[in-house]
Amino acid sequence: MMKKIFSYFIKGIIGLIPFVLTYYILIQIINGINDIIKNFYINIDKDFQYYIYILTVVVILFITYLGYLIDKHQNSFVLKILEKITIKLPIIKNIYNIFKDIINILNPNNKNNYLGVIEIMFANYKTYAFLIKEDKEQYIAFIPTAPNPTSGYVIILDKNKEVKNEIKNFGEWRRINISSTEAMRKIISLGIN
Repeated sequence: MMKKIFSYFIKGIIGLIPFVLTYYILIQIINGINDIIKNFYINIDKDFQYYIYILTVVVILFITYLGYLIDKHQNSFVLKILEKITIKLPIIKNIYNIFKDIINILNPNNKNNYLGVIEIMFANYKTYAFLIKEDKEQYIAFIPTAPNPTSGYVIILDKNKEVKNEIKNFGEWRRINISSTEAMRKIISLGIN
């Protein structure tokens, strides 16, 4: 039961990531402009902190419920409304679409844009990458950076450089049998997990 609830919570977070990152960037820009114009700080009353704790619990429950809706219906009414609002905002829609595409590519349930996890020799070191598109004689792969996997490198791989065993030379790569979730966990945790 707890695993299922935790799974719903994770799916809710994944569903919200493009919105959160988009609005986070927007808020950072607004805050930067605000700081330039004037120094404006909000002091939170100690009585007000009680309401923040309640709000935190409500937000966690909302995210978990959103994950439940995504799990059952592969989408959510709330996400559809947020997306309709977001894609109508001129600059914001571009930022949102970038984050949404990245999340879709790295989503293991999305079979259209995800071809698997690979190990590749990059900058003289082995690292994980995600095959995201197949072309005629090549693949397009994304190598996420740590600990922020939304940035990284897009590279083109020759199909004939795929090896079955150990990678020894620059440009060689091989498919590995781990999920994108496990690969992302290793990347985000800097290899500790």
